[in-house]
Amino acid sequence: HAHARFAPAAVAVLADLARLLACDRVSLGLAEAGKPALVAQSTGTDLDPALALNVALAQAMAEASERRSTVIHPLPEGSSVASSVAHALLMKHNGDVPVCSVPLVAPAGGGDGAPPVTGVMLFERREDFDAHSLRLAQDAALFVGPLLELKHQVERPWHARVGERLRQRAESEHL
Repeated sequence: HAHARFAPAAVAVLADLARLLACDRVSLGLAEAGKPALVAQSTGTDLDPALALNVALAQAMAEASERRSTVIHPLPEGSSVASSVAHALLMKHNGDVPVCSVPLVAPAGGGDGAPPVTGVMLFERREDFDAHSLRLAQDAALFVGPLLELKHQVERPWHARVGERLRQRAESEHL
């Protein structure tokens, strides 16, 4: 997809992922002030943070970000992946559609702490996530997430990028 701007490019990529992974929706949240903010959905729908669905999406993304691990609801048989209250609430809010959130983690930067979670990719589909679909969602987030994050960062004003970097540095020094 040869889209010049982040929003249409992200919607196109997430829509392709939704189609390939048989998802009803794929959403992307990128870290802003330390927690994921909804920045794109495969459906191209309204990203207003006050909408009830978007609040539920953001809460589920925040849980995956805080846990620093994939969160899925309902759990597949024999799974060791964590479930969560926010994912269960999102599933109920959205007509019992199973949910899987995969955190996007920055490459290790040489610091002593764990690399920061830079965002979360959230997948919703009519069928439960089995081991195969879970692995595909994780792989998609691993490969596509950082590219979308980079495109988003490049479009931000320079002063916003500098401010975010200074905030991250201050947080890492206080750990």
